[in-house]
Amino acid sequence: MAKVLKLLRDMQEQMQAEKEDDDAVYAKVMCWCQKNEEEQNNTVKKTTADIERLMAVSGEALAKIKELEAKREKLFTDINSKKESLNDLRTKCMKEQGEYAEANQELNKTIQALKSALVILDGKVLMQSAGQDRLMALARKLVSSSAVEQYSETKPDGLIALQKFVDTESKGKAFMQQPAMNIVGILKQMLDDMSAEQKENTAAEELRVKACKEGISSTQKEISLMEGQLTDTDTQLGDLAEKNAQAKADLEAAEAAKEDAEEFLGKLAKQCAQTTTDFDTRTKSRNEELAAIADTIEILDSDAAFGSFGSSMGTSFIQKKKQIHDVQFGTAFTNARDDAVSVLDTESKRSPKIFMVQTMIKTLRGVDKGAIKKIQAAIDDLIKNLRTESKQEVEDRDKCVSDFAAIDQDMTLKSMDRKKRLAEVESLTAELEKLVSDIGDLNAENAKMASSAAEATEDRKAEHEEYLVVKKDHDETQAILQTAIDRMNQKYSDRVVVKNNEFGTDAPTEAPVEEFLQGADVVEVSATSDTPGSAPAAFTNSGATSNNSGGNKVVEMLTTIQADSAKAEADVTQSEKDSQANYDDFMNETRKATEHNNEAIANKTKRQGLAAKSKSENEVAAKSLGTAIFDLTEQEKDTHDRCDFLTKNFDTRQSNRVAEVEAAQKAKQILSGMA
Repeated sequence: MAKVLKLLRDMQEQMQAEKEDDDAVYAKVMCWCQKNEEEQNNTVKKTTADIERLMAVSGEALAKIKELEAKREKLFTDINSKKESLNDLRTKCMKEQGEYAEANQELNKTIQALKSALVILDGKVLMQSAGQDRLMALARKLVSSSAVEQYSETKPDGLIALQKFVDTESKGKAFMQQPAMNIVGILKQMLDDMSAEQKENTAAEELRVKACKEGISSTQKEISLMEGQLTDTDTQLGDLAEKNAQAKADLEAAEAAKEDAEEFLGKLAKQCAQTTTDFDTRTKSRNEELAAIADTIEILDSDAAFGSFGSSMGTSFIQKKKQIHDVQFGTAFTNARDDAVSVLDTESKRSPKIFMVQTMIKTLRGVDKGAIKKIQAAIDDLIKNLRTESKQEVEDRDKCVSDFAAIDQDMTLKSMDRKKRLAEVESLTAELEKLVSDIGDLNAENAKMASSAAEATEDRKAEHEEYLVVKKDHDETQAILQTAIDRMNQKYSDRVVVKNNEFGTDAPTEAPVEEFLQGADVVEVSATSDTPGSAPAAFTNSGATSNNSGGNKVVEMLTTIQADSAKAEADVTQSEKDSQANYDDFMNETRKATEHNNEAIANKTKRQGLAAKSKSENEVAAKSLGTAIFDLTEQEKDTHDRCDFLTKNFDTRQSNRVAEVEAAQKAKQILSGMA
């Protein structure tokens, strides 16, 4: 009995220490809750202000873009109109210059003819037959001259006299008579008038040429000025488009950050409230257990009890042979597994793929070579994918550099952009097909796990029914210790009747049904669909505490003293507990795996929607690029949009890839040692 009392007092100390540990854990979790709530509220406040500011910036940019596009359209129209006017002016000036040259040439010929005729008439040549013929030819030429014809419009007498002179029949007689002499005065007058006219025409032509040059120069300056304004407008449009694109990207990032913070706050409030509820439940349960232990010590440590025990217990004390079902996997395995998880900690916060591998390692429940090989294969695939992605990023970066170098090739860049978007559509189509396949696989895996869970429940039901039948045969107690046993049973082994329980039976039992659903007291917290994660710790099973195994030992020791039959009862009860604990572990792991799959399905479904939207946007963009004509500024902006993030973050992303590969290789080496 002294051993029983010592065990009870040890239990009392252990329970008090566990209560103090619970208080410390609860204080730490509440501090974490308060800190994270403050940080996330500040994030929501800041991102809300950023969203309002960025929306205003984007609105102003769009309004200014619309204004500048209207200005650009007007400038473009005005430039074309001025160019048409310039072409018309040049055509007009060239036409007038040609008309002047033609008229001046004809006038020169006429003047030369007049001069030649006067030379003949003034000398002895007139008396010669050849001179007379030459004079007559000149007269006929003058009569048919367009210059003389134009001259006759204002002074017809000269042309009439020439015509009469030409019409003279007797050439020799005519030259000797007075009419031949009279023509000299007419020709001299015509020569003087036409020479004066030529001088006036030359002066007028010089003025006209000057006016044409000034008009052309003035129009060219206006066109140049407007083209400069058009270039400035295009530059402003490019800057505004880039500013608007940056504001849009920042707005999307701010909205995503706000959404994440609000989602985190929702999960945080739920998790912290549940922690408080669990802590209250655990505190109440531990206080009840401490009270039960104290009362039992008082009962067994009384003078009356010692008097009864002295005569009935004798000198022998039968120890119960204990079956230990160790659910631990060994310190070496646990340390190796934790090391493998630890080397992935830093990279898992950046890479979802590293996080998935880390999660697979965490779920190891023993040296399962098949599971370890599966994880190693996943790590190999991950490393291969990371290297492929790194290589792809290098190729993408090089392509961007090449695109910037070839930006002046206007139409070539458009074709490359359109080709890229069509390739993106094809890639997104393949990605969508892959997502549909992955979601189907995850649903099938969930269905398979649900089926396995149902089979396990049926097996557990059959085992529990068998236990209840056996338990009926071990329902005897000794009167001398009945008071102590009854008091202990209030906390540890109450007699209850399970009505319509989860196994579908109506049978009496002394097994503590609540214990079937208990797990570990405190666990690490990872992010799930319901919790934000990263808390220092959390209480499991809604705060329910596992009854101290010492209580069962006390009952077993007391019942052993009562009758040998208690041995079989303790064995079968312990076996039932182990079976239930294994069942609980299996169901818990199944639940976690299902939740993980559901989260993956949700993520893939979300990605499916984004990919479908992106595919539609790329199809529209590809069609638009086939017909639209963009200037160099627009092409440069598109290239910046496509390449800036990659080029600016290239070195960081490459370093991260190297760190991720090294961490994965270290984890694989540790796993190789475990296997």
